[in-house]
Amino acid sequence: MKTPVTTDLNPVDMKIGITIFKGLRNGLLLIETHNKQEINALSKTSNEMYGEELEASTPRRRNPKLIIYNFPD
Repeated sequence: MKTPVTTDLNPVDMKIGITIFKGLRNGLLLIETHNKQEINALSKTSNEMYGEELEASTPRRRNPKLIIYNFPD
């Protein structure tokens, strides 16, 4: 489930520090970083790479976290 994101996006190459990276029960992928700039860079890159397949958004109550929707099982 997490493999395409870790191989294609590769946060280590982007120099993004990820604190939490886990799959949720309803098919979502939760990514938490240290600050909002890292979330913006990660979501911009994922939207460019995956386009219409995946949708990255930031929940308003829990910053800085990123949830990716429509992730294949």
